[in-house]
Order: sequence, then structure tokens, then C-alpha cells
Amino acid sequence: SDKDKTAIAMLECFMAFVDEMGEYFLKIADKVIQRCLSICKDTIQQSVAYHRQQKQIREQNIAINSQNLLDAPEWCLMTTALDLLSSIVSALGPNVKDVLNRCDFVTMLLPEMLDPTPEVAEAIGSAPFGGISQSGFHLLGESAKFCSNRIEPIAPRLITACLRNVMHQWPII
Repeated sequence: SDKDKTAIAMLECFMAFVDEMGEYFLKIADKVIQRCLSICKDTIQQSVAYHRQQKQIREQNIAINSQNLLDAPEWCLMTTALDLLSSIVSALGPNVKDVLNRCDFVTMLLPEMLDPTPEVAEAIGSAPFGGISQSGFHLLGESAKFCSNRIEPIAPRLITACLRNVMHQWPII
């Protein structure tokens, strides 16, 4: 399951594996990337739904049966998935362009991680989001080294997000 935090150990093993295997990892890269993307998307959706429910409980003073409560998102799982994507970019180096031609996870994820929509920002605002942003900035850095052409179209938005974080009273990284 993409919500099962026991998958963290597997993702961490893949990080070590991709670092050692380099371009040989290309054969299975697509499946691993799809799993990481699924984890990230599911965690964001779960966060928004969880935040909506918690907000409704607070605002309406609702007593809810614990069976109906949504689970809190697994932020550590998402952070590990982002770190694995950074490892893939780093290990594949210039060969990452082949993978991105099939699935451009860089431009799919970076804007959502570093400059989220207002609804997502509100949902993740109460979460331990620092690790996720830090992992997003790491993915941005690795991507800038090997696939800067993918970042160029969204660079203004990402630079603004970087500056907003650096200038914040409590930077998240």
C-alpha cells in the first residue's frame, strides 16, 4: 500500500541500490518512479482530506466516532519517496533524461512540493512539512545538475518558493 510506512525500509534499500547500480537501474526505474509518484500523490490527497475533516471537527464542534476518523498522512513515507527520486536523478546523471522523457516526475512534483496550491498549503501547514520541503529542494538541486531544461519553464515559480522559504522567519529547512 502507498500508505504503509513499513515501505520506508524498502525505499531506503532502493536508494542504496540505485546509487550502486547507476545506469543499470534504468531497466526498473519506471516502476520505482511510478511507486514514488503514487506515494506522493496519495499522501497529498490524504493530507487534504484529513485537514478538511479536522477543520470540520474543530469548527462545528463535532463528536465523531473514532471509526470514521481519517488516518493522519504518512509524511515520512512521502519524504523517503522524494529522497529516492533525488537518488535516481543523481545516480542516473545525464541518463535521467531518458526516464524523464517517459515520466517527467521533476515538473510534476517540484511545483506541488515547493509551491503548493492554497488548499494543499493549508493542509500541510499543520503537518511536519519541513522534511518534505527539504526533500523537494534536494530533488530541485539534483535536477538542476542533470536536467535543467525541465526546470526552466517552472524556474520563476520555484525561485519564488525558494526565496519565500529563505526569507521566512522559521525556514522549513
